[in-house]
Amino acid sequence: MAYRKISAFLLLLGTTFYAFYYFAVTVKNEMPTEQIQPIVIAPLNGNKDIIKPLLAMHGNEYKVVNLENILENDQSNNQALPCTFVAYYNGKLAGSCSLEEKCTIDPTLSPWANHLFVEPEFRGKKIAQKLIEAILKKANELGYPQIFFWTDKPDNISIYQHFGGSIVKKRSCNDKEYTIMSGSLDVFTKKSD
Repeated sequence: MAYRKISAFLLLLGTTFYAFYYFAVTVKNEMPTEQIQPIVIAPLNGNKDIIKPLLAMHGNEYKVVNLENILENDQSNNQALPCTFVAYYNGKLAGSCSLEEKCTIDPTLSPWANHLFVEPEFRGKKIAQKLIEAILKKANELGYPQIFFWTDKPDNISIYQHFGGSIVKKRSCNDKEYTIMSGSLDVFTKKSD
């Protein structure tokens, strides 16, 4: 009888120890060691699966240039243009921006940050800022000291100026008035801090 009690006690002790060890190791390994970043900016890298969702997200916002062609010919992983960066907020597609060699608004300037778009539900979370930073860093990697961008919305001018963008000129194209601006990584990162 004493043997059975000792055996049962050892079995219970062993099971308890194993359960405690398993819980401690499993929970420790599954708990994130860093805080999860809500905003992730990633290069498109030729990921064809994301093209349709990006086009749907942009909708009819940009009719001046062919966004689908830019996405299909993405060169993010080849150190060339065009390249597109995609923003995710808590794992959801939130926006994108492309860097391209030429733009129909003024083909004499290069390169262009184009198709900057953030879904309305994700605006105000500094996603556009992170996308522009990624584009500026990529431009610097490729040897461009500055980039150009345009807007046909007067409200956007002050947003770009807040982050160091300066007006280069105004131009009409396709019966619309555009403001062409430029920015550099040095100025932009100092103003965005």
